[in-house]
Amino acid sequence: MTEPDPDRAAHLVLSGDSRLAQHATSATPAWLWSADASRILWANPTGAAVFGASAPAELFTRRFAANDAIASQVARVAATLRPNGAPRLERLRGLGGGLGRPLTCAC
Repeated sequence: MTEPDPDRAAHLVLSGDSRLAQHATSATPAWLWSADASRILWANPTGAAVFGASAPAELFTRRFAANDAIASQVARVAATLRPNGAPRLERLRGLGGGLGRPLTCAC
């Protein structure tokens, strides 16, 4: 018997969250990052493709260094979000917005 993959199990639990479920099959990329921006905890297929993954599961074991350009932006934004606040728009670079162009993201 093999051990269950904790990353896959967490993804399945998160997929049941109504706030994420609405994005699961969207053509718009969507991600749920860890608060420290070291990991992507959940992504839809379009979001996975932005990082060159053929499926979201490929992202779950990937770790981002603190000095990674997108991870540092996500960490900066995460530090200013209210835990139960409404989403706000942020412009982030490196997420498929085109060469050097920011992508407007709901955070």
